[in-house]
Amino acid sequence: RKEYTATDAGRRELRRWLTDTSPRIVNRDESMLRVFFLGQIEPAQAADYLREQAEDARWRHGELVSLENSMDWTQDTLAEFGRLALEFGQRYMVMRREWAEWALDQLESRNP
Repeated sequence: RKEYTATDAGRRELRRWLTDTSPRIVNRDESMLRVFFLGQIEPAQAADYLREQAEDARWRHGELVSLENSMDWTQDTLAEFGRLALEFGQRYMVMRREWAEWALDQLESRNP
């Protein structure tokens, strides 16, 4: 693991960025764009894609859990807020896995 230290100028810029700008939320997700077009391929291929999406989300969630278990979350406020961001990532991966499994069930119930 490589650690970095912020300079005073870097901290000032970070504070400016946090307080003086609005975050841009980017909603482009290529995996969901592909889902939109899954009807253009064979149902078995579409099902394989959804299974892969569920497995990928499961794997990514596991990686985030491993990261959580490897960190000392009591170090400072950066760790405290880093933990909040990590929790978002974990919940997001659980949601993506659950959604992919649901979508696969929908597809398989339509194409037995």
